[in-house]
Amino acid sequence: MSGGKRSLYALALIGLGVVALVVVNQESGEFVNQAPHISKKQAHKKANRTPALKSKSALMKEKIRLNPKHKEFEKTVLKEAVSQISNGVDVEKWMASFQMASRVYENGEFTQEQVYLDFVQHVEGVPVQDHVIHTMVMNTKTGYKLVMAEGELKEIPQIATKEILSQNESLEKARRATNEESVSPRVWKNKKIIRNIDGEYRTVREIQYRGNNQVAVIDAETGRVRVEDRSYSAGGIEGTVYGLGTQFFGINEDGNIEISPLRLPDLLMHVYEGEQANRMYLDQDGEFSIPRESARVRLDLTGRYFRVSDGSVRRQALSGTIEASDGPISVIFNKKDPTEARTAQINGYAHASLVRKYFVSKGFSKSQMNEVTPLRVNLNSTACNASYGGGGFRFYSAGSGCVNTAYDTVVYHEYGHFIDDVYGDIVNSALSEAWGDVIAVMLTEQPKVGQHFEGPGTALRSGTNLYKYDARFDCGRCFSPQDSRFDPHEVGKAFSGFVWKLKVNLSKTLSEEGSRKLLEELVLPSIKSNARSIPQAVKEIALRDDDDGNLSNGTRHWAAILSAAKTHGLDIYLK
Repeated sequence: MSGGKRSLYALALIGLGVVALVVVNQESGEFVNQAPHISKKQAHKKANRTPALKSKSALMKEKIRLNPKHKEFEKTVLKEAVSQISNGVDVEKWMASFQMASRVYENGEFTQEQVYLDFVQHVEGVPVQDHVIHTMVMNTKTGYKLVMAEGELKEIPQIATKEILSQNESLEKARRATNEESVSPRVWKNKKIIRNIDGEYRTVREIQYRGNNQVAVIDAETGRVRVEDRSYSAGGIEGTVYGLGTQFFGINEDGNIEISPLRLPDLLMHVYEGEQANRMYLDQDGEFSIPRESARVRLDLTGRYFRVSDGSVRRQALSGTIEASDGPISVIFNKKDPTEARTAQINGYAHASLVRKYFVSKGFSKSQMNEVTPLRVNLNSTACNASYGGGGFRFYSAGSGCVNTAYDTVVYHEYGHFIDDVYGDIVNSALSEAWGDVIAVMLTEQPKVGQHFEGPGTALRSGTNLYKYDARFDCGRCFSPQDSRFDPHEVGKAFSGFVWKLKVNLSKTLSEEGSRKLLEELVLPSIKSNARSIPQAVKEIALRDDDDGNLSNGTRHWAAILSAAKTHGLDIYLK
């Protein structure tokens, strides 16, 4: 992306329907049952109704075994629990299928000693989720007694328990599936269990990384993975994080840049428990939920997919305490002092996130799109420019006749280079420049790229151009040729103009939504196919519109395609 000559960057704040309800420091079962009183005579009759009295010796042995210090304590508790839960079952059989999972002691100044034991059903040594017998033993006046036994005895159908993946393979698959990006991620949970999934018992391995809301559930038999969100909310703090930036870069009548709140999706938020910081990410709409009434948090412009760095000022950060409210709260970056540099940080992050989300929604899924991409803003330069290279983006401060280059269509253009690069490398410089412009105009649904780049009313390029393609000036992989006729930005105008003209033509016979969807289905696959030249991309588009693979008899929307191609000297390639 390159440009030209006048300096401009005044800022204005326009009406915001957002209120920040946040304190920030901006740097940039116990159950007690009362037995009814009965007389000694009633007690004697009740005792005589008992069908079988245990001998004094048997009672003493049972009482001893119910002592937590006795070696058969756990076995005795489980045996009594199974008997209480379901009369007449094969107690020994069911005891063999349960294993103790936890043992907790409690004792207080005003309560009796309690012991809680949980027993979990197992199949071939694998625990069955939620198949638990929960028990409570209390030290009563007459000694230890099983006072609660709750649970169900359920038969489990025959099920495979052997895992097809190794431990390391499962961890790596979970890391990718949950977008865990730490260099040395710490495993929070890693357990093999049997679960009822959609009405069927399956053996799975659940893996969750510390600070990550997502859990990878990997099927032991097939290796397939499903991702479950394990973020929990108890009506605590809910809100959205915004940054003040430019929605679509515009200059008002006073010559000021119009500022509005932009959502900041997928930002990393640190939520503190004492001095321990737990990591969570905002969702794709910049929203969050914290199951507390109050929380100390910290955010900066680092997210799941992008990390802003600045060549002139510190990266903005917010830290402080947020509290639950009657409704969602708003946390706002760049509210206090929306300078050029701070606004550029917001613009870079927000618009890079938006264009990435667009491509993901269209089925683009290269692994590089899920990595943290460096995004540098406010760099010093003597030339008006923005650039992409090596999987990262660079945007420059205002100067040399240009505005700060970190804004919507400029960001979209550079991301177009990135997508072109990850889908088979940039094989043709002119086509790559065209892809950048095409993505910008398709996202904004207007023809200008770099609007107001050199001052009010200017634009770097427009889809309404009349440039005609000449293969002699298409220099393939060339960079910065001395002869302007070979400038990839100029040559690329043939393809971006073709796409814009095609959009206009299609909209004459189709609805707005219909023409947009058709244009995307015709154009975007040529990025994935890695078309190697502008003529090749145009021919692919025409063939996608065809039904017999023969362009000589036209296509479904032949008139629209041919007209656009003729306008830009590309009709000769539709053969």
